[in-house]
Amino acid sequence: MFKPFGTRVLVLRHKPKEVSDGGVFLAAGAQRPPHTGTVLAVGSECRHVSVGDEVYFPNHAGAWITVVGAPRDEQYVVLREEDLLGMTVPTSPVGTPDLETL
Repeated sequence: MFKPFGTRVLVLRHKPKEVSDGGVFLAAGAQRPPHTGTVLAVGSECRHVSVGDEVYFPNHAGAWITVVGAPRDEQYVVLREEDLLGMTVPTSPVGTPDLETL
């Protein structure tokens, strides 16, 4: 597995939607790649994210890499922690962020 240095994180990009919210199948050219992913590994100096976090990142940020032994259709990107735009936070039962976990 890949181990990032410093404040870098390894993110597995989420796959694009193959079906629209309305139930229409999207052609490969119409599928927009999401700018979200799951953190798989973090460097020793990362303070705000950890393995398993769902994060948002800019379109042209980071370095895209191939991880040996991983499926070909999975896309991995190495980003600096400060380049991340944010992360998904847990919500309380009523749908508002649980402020105690922030």
